[in-house]
Amino acid sequence: MKDKNKIIAIVATIISFLVMALPIIWYTATVLWFLPGAVIIIIVMFLLLFLYFKTKNDIHLLLLLVNIIILLFYCIPLLLS
Repeated sequence: MKDKNKIIAIVATIISFLVMALPIIWYTATVLWFLPGAVIIIIVMFLLLFLYFKTKNDIHLLLLLVNIIILLFYCIPLLLS
């Protein structure tokens, strides 16, 4: 069961990274930030937070911190405008 939670957390973090990285690759920086992507990343953050409280595993905490950093990088164009 713990391995299943680790796999879910890793896949969720990869999804967050792809949501952040794909607009950078496909579009110009002017359309980088969009609300559905931020919502997806926030939902994944809540999933990782739930998994961390459920298992108290350091890997889930690390992935949660990585996901927070991904959200900050994703929202930088909005914050700087």
